[in-house]
Amino acid sequence: MRRLIKTLYVLLLFVSMGAAADGVTGRDALVSRLNNLQTMQAAFEQNTSNERGDVLSTSLGSLALASGGKFKIATRAPFPQLLVANGTDLYSFDEDLNQVIVKPLGQDVKQVPILLFGNTNLDFLADYEVSRHGPDDKVEFSLQPRIPDSVFEMLILSFKQSTPSSIVMTDSLGQVTDIQFSDVEINQPIPDATFEYVIPEGVDLIDDR
Repeated sequence: MRRLIKTLYVLLLFVSMGAAADGVTGRDALVSRLNNLQTMQAAFEQNTSNERGDVLSTSLGSLALASGGKFKIATRAPFPQLLVANGTDLYSFDEDLNQVIVKPLGQDVKQVPILLFGNTNLDFLADYEVSRHGPDDKVEFSLQPRIPDSVFEMLILSFKQSTPSSIVMTDSLGQVTDIQFSDVEINQPIPDATFEYVIPEGVDLIDDR
């Protein structure tokens, strides 16, 4: 599975952080936003840079997310790729390889943070140093793991009001992945069929369930 899909696994790691001046903790503020996000649809542009700031790659695509471990992430450039989860199974289709990989959808939100949608157990947030910056209409949350072997060294998530606007992740090698969202819609109905994947005929199927 290519880096883009792995990066987007952290797309909605909306954990929280610190204390705000009004007495409401960053954790409380972020949990409130998280609880408000039952569905999300958006276009995205992802730029990945090295520690010197040189852009290594740019990707474009779209996503749809819903509670219950359901998501669909599709890239259209620089190559088509699709990731679909129906709450039970995870399908990854690589068009270049004409290959579909199916595996059980893990329920560990630290490994697949998209599962935070609809998840009521947020105890794992104690494993992170967190902080909050800015007013409610343009608030930024940052997260730094206290435990080793995390998928990132630092994550910064920005909201405009209650709507996610960007996510920036720095890994252990200093590589920075910046994802900007556009045409964002939250809490609009998404048909269940969006998260059901039909395996195309003639593909190389690897079933790891």
